[in-house]
Amino acid sequence: MTNHAPIILTRHPILLLLVIMRFVLFIFVSILFGIIAYQYKNAISPSLIHYIILPTTFVIFNYAFLQVILNLIRFYNRIVIIEPTKITILHCSLFLMDDMEVMDMSSVLKIDVEQHGFISNLLWYGHLIFEQRNQIRKIHYLPKPYNIIGTLRQHLRFHNDVNT
Repeated sequence: MTNHAPIILTRHPILLLLVIMRFVLFIFVSILFGIIAYQYKNAISPSLIHYIILPTTFVIFNYAFLQVILNLIRFYNRIVIIEPTKITILHCSLFLMDDMEVMDMSSVLKIDVEQHGFISNLLWYGHLIFEQRNQIRKIHYLPKPYNIIGTLRQHLRFHNDVNT
């Protein structure tokens, strides 16, 4: 007898690397502006430093921290729940977005995996493609998509067995 408990999936952690790299880039740019303001304080007019360079540094620095916090919230709040009878896709952020999509297993005609490139095969992430009667739905950057598709096929078999 197979286990038909719900499976909860999040995105692949490689997306966290992108968030951190973007954060480091913004911090580097803000520090660079600060160093330029300090090193060339005699060559640049004080009003340019006080009214343009330092506020720009402050804004970029704060923007970097705000973006890393919001991206971490978005990363951990994009959830796919696979149950024997339905698939629930949740996309939430603090107050900017709150989407929920429920797909009935009976409406799924075909499930495919898209895993292109050396990096995606090496790090085991890919995209699931659900074909329904009137639309195609992609879920991006899921870890180990071939394991997920095997579980989905078991759920579809269980759903078909229950209905017959």
